[in-house]
Amino acid sequence: MKRNFKYILIILTFGLFQNLLAQENKVGKVKVVKYRDTSDRFTESTTDSTLAYLNKREHDILITNKKDTTRLKTNSLGIFEIPKKYFNYCSINVNPKTKDLREEFLFMEGLGKKDSLEFEVYDYHFSNKIDSTKAPEFYNKFNTQRAEQDFLAGK
Repeated sequence: MKRNFKYILIILTFGLFQNLLAQENKVGKVKVVKYRDTSDRFTESTTDSTLAYLNKREHDILITNKKDTTRLKTNSLGIFEIPKKYFNYCSINVNPKTKDLREEFLFMEGLGKKDSLEFEVYDYHFSNKIDSTKAPEFYNKFNTQRAEQDFLAGK
């Protein structure tokens, strides 16, 4: 009887510690970074103060897997928690409703063993919009749509 009680106690203790040590959430951090980081003031579109402002704001997060979808918001540091049911397969959309700071991350084989993940959102569209207002002649001559048209035309 005492031996059975010891085994039951060991099994319950092991089960309790396993639940305490099991990872329930992973932490994600959204960070807005420069697409092209140069020290040249002429080609630099997004300033460091603009990036600091964009990194302090809350970002919308849309997490989707094969069965569920959830919407989250980051805090002012850009941090959010990813629920356990999305660890195996998920798609994470950062700022899905905005045009300029939208980014999609797809995890086909799961999120891996790391406790925290960093999601970098580039300021590419945002800086293009700034370029078009700061120097419209330059932007009209050298924008991405024009470059694509020239490439397709063989120029």
